[in-house]
Amino acid sequence: MASGDAPCQHVDHGPADHRLADRWPALIITGQPPIGHQSSQRPLHASAYARAAITAAEYDAKGERIDRWVELRATRQGILAGDDPPRLLSIIDESVVRRQIGGAVCLATQLEELARHAVRPNIEIRVLPFSAGAPASPSGAFRILTMEEPFPEVGYAETPKGAIYI
Repeated sequence: MASGDAPCQHVDHGPADHRLADRWPALIITGQPPIGHQSSQRPLHASAYARAAITAAEYDAKGERIDRWVELRATRQGILAGDDPPRLLSIIDESVVRRQIGGAVCLATQLEELARHAVRPNIEIRVLPFSAGAPASPSGAFRILTMEEPFPEVGYAETPKGAIYI
């Protein structure tokens, strides 16, 4: 690597900073920590669960901001259900299917939402069990976007200091 060349770019535009990139990949691989400000980026959340998770993680977020994040999640679900949807491999922590964020009814609705998506041919959901130990990215979400030629594969990771694109 030449002097001054950086292997990645640090960007901090909040949870919507890569929303347009999700429209074009052929394959999206996601991994998220159990709860955090990345909640709006999880495309398989039921609206009530997304709202409860965001509210729990973003105690200072106001209703309008939370509404915008929930709407972003719904937009991403629409992309996954379009005429030529990308494939999605979503790796979720076991706590996501056990912890009652928003209460028992909210969790039940979320589990139904996951089951509804899991039967679609372009979506694969894997649960990272507690027995696997700490996830590779315990402090933030990651995405790998496989683009159609001639575009390169893009990696995206959340960090405490902002987003990194690789």
